[in-house]
Amino acid sequence: MSDTQVIKDQLEVLSLAEGFFQSSILFALLKLKVFEIVGEGEKTLDELASAMQTRSEPLGRLLNAGVVLKLLETKDGISFRVGRTFRSTLLPSAGENYLGNWIRNLDYFRFALSRLDEAVLTAAPTVDPSHHLGADEEQTREFTLAMHNYAALRGKELAHYLDTSGCKTLLDLGCGPGTYAFHLAMRNPSLEVYLLDLPGVLSVAKEVQARYTLRNQVHYLPLDALACDIPGSYDMILVSNTLHM
Repeated sequence: MSDTQVIKDQLEVLSLAEGFFQSSILFALLKLKVFEIVGEGEKTLDELASAMQTRSEPLGRLLNAGVVLKLLETKDGISFRVGRTFRSTLLPSAGENYLGNWIRNLDYFRFALSRLDEAVLTAAPTVDPSHHLGADEEQTREFTLAMHNYAALRGKELAHYLDTSGCKTLLDLGCGPGTYAFHLAMRNPSLEVYLLDLPGVLSVAKEVQARYTLRNQVHYLPLDALACDIPGSYDMILVSNTLHM
């Protein structure tokens, strides 16, 4: 094997192994709410340090790393703004296009994945799923909103391709944030929607529903889709959010 091929193979392996370097910078910027604080305008390093109650020097290093990745922009190394490419996805004002909750969720599961070898040897999860399914209210909200971030664009596509015109009732089984069902409901105002999931998840789904203008009747069924009998009969049942369980 030639030296050129060896180097190429090494670089391919290293790109996999070092991928967390870049994502860790993104995770840190989100955790520190840099994008939220900067918003649509720009903030100086000192203003950001004051808002975060931290020292300017270490924060400046993180911000400059964000500039290298084009997550942030700066002309003078003093004032920073959100990178042009990422304003439509990392600013809360992005609305349905916002991905902040989803990316924070990836950061949460990053630690579980770092123990993947342990999961294989023990045949057991490395995090307790109940934490993000109702046991921990804050984590449940973050996880469910992350699912909404992920589903928002796909929900629009689903509503375009899935015809519900011949249906009167729809059950979204293990609905999560209910995003898919809400998009289908907007497309068919006469569709009666039933959302079934754990109580803690449904409380967040109700919050998500408020973001949509719906004329439909929406019913919430606080049940465990994997353990409880499912009441009623429906013209259409969505199971997409339960297939990965």
